[in-house]
Amino acid sequence: MTKKPVEVDPRVAKQDAKNTVRNPIDAFIELITNSMDSYNRIKGKGIKIPKEIDGKIELYVSKTRRGKEQKGVIAVVDWAEGIPPDKMEKYIKGYGERSSGKETFRNIRGYFGRGLKDAAGGLDGIGTIQSVYNDTISIGIIDGSHKNMITYEDVKTFPATKDNLKKFRLENGAKTIAMVEFPTEQIALPRFDTFAEKLTLCVELRPVMKLGNVRLIQIEKGNIIRERNLKYNPPHGKQLLLETNNKIPDENARYDIEICKSEEPLSQGEDGKFREGGLLIMSGNVVHESTLLKFERDPNASKFFGKVRCDYIDELMKKDEAVVTPDRQGLNWEHPFMIKLKKEIENKLQPFVEIEKKERDKHKRGVSEDALKRNERIGKKLGRLYKEIMKEEIGEFGTLGGGEISEEKGILKPSGGFGFIPPYYLVENDKEQKIRLVVESPKVIPSYEKIRFVSTNENIEISKGECFVSDGKYIEEEGLFVHLIKVYGKSAGQSGEIIAMTKDKIGKDRIAKAQIDIKEMDVYPPDGFSFDPTEYKAKIEKPAKLTLKIDGNLIDEDGMEIKVESDNKYIVVEEPHFTIPKAEGIIEKNIVVKGNRSGEIGNITAVDVNNPSRMTEAKVKVVSTTSTSAPKGFVTEFDDTPHPIQRAVCLENTIYIYVNEPTVKMYYGNGKLVDTLSFQILCADLITDAFCTKVVEDLSKGKLRFLRDDEDARRSKLNELKMRIGPVIHQTYVNKSLLERDREYIQGD
Repeated sequence: MTKKPVEVDPRVAKQDAKNTVRNPIDAFIELITNSMDSYNRIKGKGIKIPKEIDGKIELYVSKTRRGKEQKGVIAVVDWAEGIPPDKMEKYIKGYGERSSGKETFRNIRGYFGRGLKDAAGGLDGIGTIQSVYNDTISIGIIDGSHKNMITYEDVKTFPATKDNLKKFRLENGAKTIAMVEFPTEQIALPRFDTFAEKLTLCVELRPVMKLGNVRLIQIEKGNIIRERNLKYNPPHGKQLLLETNNKIPDENARYDIEICKSEEPLSQGEDGKFREGGLLIMSGNVVHESTLLKFERDPNASKFFGKVRCDYIDELMKKDEAVVTPDRQGLNWEHPFMIKLKKEIENKLQPFVEIEKKERDKHKRGVSEDALKRNERIGKKLGRLYKEIMKEEIGEFGTLGGGEISEEKGILKPSGGFGFIPPYYLVENDKEQKIRLVVESPKVIPSYEKIRFVSTNENIEISKGECFVSDGKYIEEEGLFVHLIKVYGKSAGQSGEIIAMTKDKIGKDRIAKAQIDIKEMDVYPPDGFSFDPTEYKAKIEKPAKLTLKIDGNLIDEDGMEIKVESDNKYIVVEEPHFTIPKAEGIIEKNIVVKGNRSGEIGNITAVDVNNPSRMTEAKVKVVSTTSTSAPKGFVTEFDDTPHPIQRAVCLENTIYIYVNEPTVKMYYGNGKLVDTLSFQILCADLITDAFCTKVVEDLSKGKLRFLRDDEDARRSKLNELKMRIGPVIHQTYVNKSLLERDREYIQGD
């Protein structure tokens, strides 16, 4: 009987592409992988690469318009091998073949010859690859825009003349350009900073990102508007273990392992792809994933990082063993060999996790497993409640004040398509502040309509009397124009409204109002020139804003020239020189810094260039992950601090119940009574009080006008929340079976 290979339906390729590439960042990872593999093939041949081009990759991101449709474009340029025409033909038309050279070379991450095809198919776009090899330029095109298939065009070739190299943008010595153009109607193009952060932290790209020879460039109308070098620096920490040439039982395979520990918890990432925590699982210099295996969700392992190198994974891949998941998102830990490797790694990690657990347990003496589970359960519930309350009261996070406008999704749409968000503002006397007007256009209000602004109080000045709807910042994915209106308060204690007026698309008048209260300035900057506050935490690879406050009276007519420096090379100031123009009142300037290595601490100094005695300093610590209440919930801990002065408090996203406080201790019983009904009810009350107090504090930090300075209003809001939230917390925290048992006992009497 003649056997024939099974034919692959074109829909399978499209579905696989959609599973592998879900957004432009995934597509970038696939294209960068192709460039990484090309450099590794050169090294695999024993050819030395000059340092200036070793791992040199340029990443381009831009938007373009094709008729009425707006397109996103991502492109990757490398200076590696180049592709000859015959290889280009095989690469373009093949799917699932070993076109990357995996069967010959180590250190090759790509395996199925699917990089550009998955990138184009996943984004429903058109993929193009242009490459020069010797004297020939080859052009290949992949069409992933079809709903149920991925197609290709025959490869075109051109002589590598000076004119052709320029035409195909290969004149500067570059060897290969791979790009994808895709519609942005359903797939949004992330912000430049998001690309920079995610790609730098991407686990699979770790080897090339550590070289620091990758550059991200944003293009607009043919011009470079932003660019940044991308380099990953491992967390600051100490090495706990370094072992090489470990034998795996019953296998002809060995592995190396390094385990390190940072001073602070490390990010784990929502899907593990953009994380610092965990051990990199490698074969050669290729990173397959980062994991803590069975300790993945164990808080006692949150500070560990390092790597495991096992080259035998490559050998298994060459034999078509299923050690990698089909979507190439990680390793298949159910494979017989991977099960053995997993056990080895976990055995090496175990002692360090146990040591860390003992340290943490010193603060959890006597706490049962059931109590810890209750604390975890209530923490998740409180996280959801916090988000719900904040959304009800002041809208989505990020729309709470004027501030800068994000290009990402999530801007809250105003009721009726025209409104100030939020509708209440508290401005400091003699200080300019921005308030935010959001206009839904063209769905509700035409972009050509005028908006007129009026202040009902002469002590509240506005920066403009009128403007066009189209003058605002347009968030295309949301269909919104966002205007930042400058407001200046001239007299503390005054109140008034800013009224905005326009017409909708049927000619009906639309009015929006923002309530403005003017208060005394909270803090006059020391010497009229200081950071406020003076200490900050910056999440790695994410721009952080430091606030510099300046008394406008100190600025002369030519402005104040300011120089900003960092004393730590891993904490970079984005704008080290600038001039503040003459203005009235207290001026706030955001100093943007970016931390490039977790655990680093540095001092940021700002100085008046013309008066060097006028200087101020802020301390910045770079962290891998930051505490946040809303998305990840709250943590409840029993704290055994001696002689506490209160029973419970919520700090950031942690609720501390002080078990040595006399009225708590009698129910806690040194941990022996932690699972009793009486202690659970007490904890539910304490958690309710601490959580609701935290919510009111957050609402009153410049968000809800009536809560700021009115103690009665704050107390009323606190009582309202306790009445609403208290029963939910009790139902979640208190053991129902214990409660029912007591009820039955009472009814029996």
